[in-house]
Amino acid sequence: MAHDAMHIAYAPAAYYRPWRAVYAGASLDQQRWLNTTLIRQRRLPMPATLAAPADVLTRRLMGLWPKLPEVASLMAAARLRDWLASQRGCTALPATVQAFMRADHARQPGGCVQAPVPADLSRVLLVWGGVELQPLAPLLPAWLSARLSLPFAPMAGDTLRPLPRERIDLDLFWTAVTYVEKLS
Repeated sequence: MAHDAMHIAYAPAAYYRPWRAVYAGASLDQQRWLNTTLIRQRRLPMPATLAAPADVLTRRLMGLWPKLPEVASLMAAARLRDWLASQRGCTALPATVQAFMRADHARQPGGCVQAPVPADLSRVLLVWGGVELQPLAPLLPAWLSARLSLPFAPMAGDTLRPLPRERIDLDLFWTAVTYVEKLS
C-alpha cells in the first residue's frame, strides 16, 4: 500500500493523461522533472503519511489506481448505454465494455453526447467516466482528491465536455470496480 501511495503522490506525470506517453519514453531525470513540474503547476498536496489508510474507499481506490480509467470507462458505458448502441463505433469497443454496458448497471441513463463524436468512442468513455468519478473527490484525503482528475485531463482535440455530476452512483462505481478486479 505504501508503494501505491508513493507512486500516486510522487509520480503524477505517469498517469496525467496529456503526458502519459511522453512520460513512458522519458529517462529517469526527465520523469523526475515532469513530476516536479506537474506537482508545482497543479499545486498538488503531499500525503501526511504513506501508511495504509483506514478508509475502505481510499484504500481500494489506491489499490486500483492504474485501473481507474477502466472503471471510469465502464461507468460511462453503463450510463451512456442507449446512446452508445446507436453509434457506428460501438462494435469496436472491447467485449468487456460491451458486456458491462448491456448488463444495465446504471440506475439513471446519462443522456447522449452533444459534441461532435470522435471516431474512437473509448476517448468519449474516458472523458465521460472521469466526470462520473469526480464526485468521489470530497470523500478522499486532500492529496488523493487533487489527483483524481489527472487520468482524465483533457487532451488537444477533445471536444467533449460533459456537465459535472453532483453525486456519484456508488452502486455503479462498486460494480465497475468489482468487474475490473475480476478481469485483472
